[in-house]
Parts: sequence; C-alpha cells; structure tokens
Amino acid sequence: MGRVDAALADFDTHQAGRLLSAFIAERVWQDLVSPVTPGAAPSVHLAAYPVADPALVDPRLSEQMILARRLVELGRTARAESGMKVRQPLSRALASGPDFATLPPELLAEVAAELNVGSVAALGAARDSLVDTTAKANFRALGGGQRGGSDARPGPRSHARVASCRVGPGRDPTDSGNP
Repeated sequence: MGRVDAALADFDTHQAGRLLSAFIAERVWQDLVSPVTPGAAPSVHLAAYPVADPALVDPRLSEQMILARRLVELGRTARAESGMKVRQPLSRALASGPDFATLPPELLAEVAAELNVGSVAALGAARDSLVDTTAKANFRALGGGQRGGSDARPGPRSHARVASCRVGPGRDPTDSGNP
C-alpha cells in the first residue's frame, strides 16, 4: 500500500468537517456580519455569546412546548415498546392530559409530524372505537345437547341463558348479566 493510499485510509471525513467548520464560520462572519454591523467583534471567535432576553419569553407557550415535547417522548416510547418504527405512518395518535385541550393546532401538527401520525386527538373523542367486543358461547359451560362432550349442541335452556346475558362496553366481564 502506497503513502497516498495509507493517507486516504486514515482520512476521517468527520474530523475534516470539524476542522473546516471553524474556517467556514469565520468566513460567514466576515462576509455577512462585519460589513453591516458597526461595532461587531473582529472575529466570530471573539464575539460574545448571545444572551436571551427573559422579557421575550412567553410562559404560556413554554408550558405548551413542554407538554408537546412530553407527548412526543411518550409517543416514541409507545412505538418502541410495541416494536413499531417511527418511519411507519399511523392514522392517528390518542393522547390525554390535564392541559391537552389547550394545545394550539400548530403544536398538535408538530407532534403529529414528529410521531409520523395523521392526527393527534383527545382520548375521550375515541372512547367507543377503542375496543371491539364480541361474544362466543362456551357450550360446555352452558350445558350441551344430549351427547355432551366436544360436539355438544346448545339446547333450548342454553339459548335462554345466552339471550339474557348482556355484552357491551362498560359491562363488568365477571358479571353474567343475569337478573
């Protein structure tokens, strides 16, 4: 392997980017800031670090951003636990919280974009569509036909018991529903 090949093998593009970024920042400062800003520092590296003006901070927006960031964090955690990657789009995300209703549509759109979902809705808005309930009779427990066993068929007494059971949202699954 020649000297050039060895030099190219050791070349790290990230290291080169770090070295060049200081020169690029200085060139941008000299071309864009120094000519139009009287009293600007002679170099970007000699300029004071900017200080935020606390009077310009909107406390309500800050609280809303904290909530939006928390929603994104929880959404990503839910995706990770379920094994669903963020690159796979979903139709909606359901969220709930004490201040969720106060989030402006712009922040909800940002949360939806970060989670790659079509929309973010309140959990209460989808209460009836979260669970599908079906019932399948256990004919052995209900009392089968004459032969019994695995090929038992329901008799008239079984039909009466099944007809009187209530199945649906908000029902206690341990309650048979019989009066």
